[in-house]
Amino acid sequence: MELTVQRGFVAAHGADVVRFFTTIFGFRQGAFPGLETPHLILTTDEEASQFLFICESDTPSSAPGDDHLGFHLDTAADIDACLAACRHWQEQEGGVEIRVLDDLDLEQTLTHAFYVRYRLPIWFDIQHIAAKPGFEPARRWRFG
Repeated sequence: MELTVQRGFVAAHGADVVRFFTTIFGFRQGAFPGLETPHLILTTDEEASQFLFICESDTPSSAPGDDHLGFHLDTAADIDACLAACRHWQEQEGGVEIRVLDDLDLEQTLTHAFYVRYRLPIWFDIQHIAAKPGFEPARRWRFG
């Protein structure tokens, strides 16, 4: 995902963003050597198979509504632990916006989630979707 931010963002907030995403979500900081535009690259693995590319632009991204990216975690307990870490960051560092969502109880699934936003112009939907008995998916993707 590429996300554009206003000019001067990387110098002003880049270190905080890197610290938040590496501490809370386990991302790694990477780089695109030779790219002159100030930027951040946050990856989930050494191959950068999943990444956030945060790049300064004269026309930065804007997501004034509920636009979001999603992270699926393995268990509801993982969601609770991540929410606790975000709340701790909010108390210690500030700047974190959190919206706790009611569990979404559907016929086939139960979704446990919250939204979080930190310095970037988009929300992140942190969720676990549990299949109810008899509705388990035939295949399951797992990052390993």
